Amino acid sequence: MATSASGVPAPLIEFFVVEAVEYAETLREIMWLPAADRDTGKMLAAARGMRGAATMVRRSDLAVVAGHMERIARSLHTRRLQWTEPLSYSLQAVLYELPELISAAGVWGPGESERAAAIADALHGFAPSDQRKASAMVVPIARLFHSDSGPHVIYVAVTPQTQFEQQLREPPPEAADGVQARADRPPQKQPTDRVAPPRRPTPARAMPSPPEDRTTPRGQDLHSLISEGLAGFAGMDLDTPAPQAAADGGLVPIQSLLYAGRAALARARQIRAAQAADAREPTAEELDELMDLMELATST
Repeated sequence: MATSASGVPAPLIEFFVVEAVEYAETLREIMWLPAADRDTGKMLAAARGMRGAATMVRRSDLAVVAGHMERIARSLHTRRLQWTEPLSYSLQAVLYELPELISAAGVWGPGESERAAAIADALHGFAPSDQRKASAMVVPIARLFHSDSGPHVIYVAVTPQTQFEQQLREPPPEAADGVQARADRPPQKQPTDRVAPPRRPTPARAMPSPPEDRTTPRGQDLHSLISEGLAGFAGMDLDTPAPQAAADGGLVPIQSLLYAGRAALARARQIRAAQAADAREPTAEELDELMDLMELATST
């Protein structure tokens, strides 16, 4: 289906041209009558129909022209505006040119828009402003819905208007009876709060005392400590157990392979002599071995 530049199907444009030209002819017939015989109600209906048809086919320029004529017709119909010769001449001139402009709706361009704007300017001085301040009123909510099955969407006003009588309106009988019934009802006893048993204080835990700062002896202190340990074994009766004969199969107890008694003491003195010859402190491995040898020297 072919469409116009505005995206409206061509058959719809053709139907609009026929309908709008009929509205224009109706208005022109009314305007050729004497002022006293002109039917302003019929004039208002024709102008409103032309504006709606132009809006449907997206011809906003023609809709503006028809809107000006609609406001003029409404003002004449409500007697807010009276017939004058300039008004009659202007409407007759517009209605003489308007059918030709409507017929160009299918090939609408900048030239047609300029002609429509000129006609609208000519009528603007006679068309009173239609911006009337709506008085605050309360309407039944049923009037906000269409007479079909919906769906209907309405919005609640941020600051709804209420009449003074509505503010003083008494509650319905059902609500009043409910209020009276609640007033006659005896007060209920409030449950007493249960007192929680006192909590036993938790005894404070004793903080452990910080460990004593023990430093590993070094240098001369370490030499003195080892010498004192070795000297303490001098007066002790250290017997070295006799080596056990190997059992059949070459297996011997592991205890026979360890230093013990005088052998352990001799090994400790040997390590100390090597350290003294090198004039150095014992290494960590040698220090561990000396401690073990002293323990083995006292074991039997």
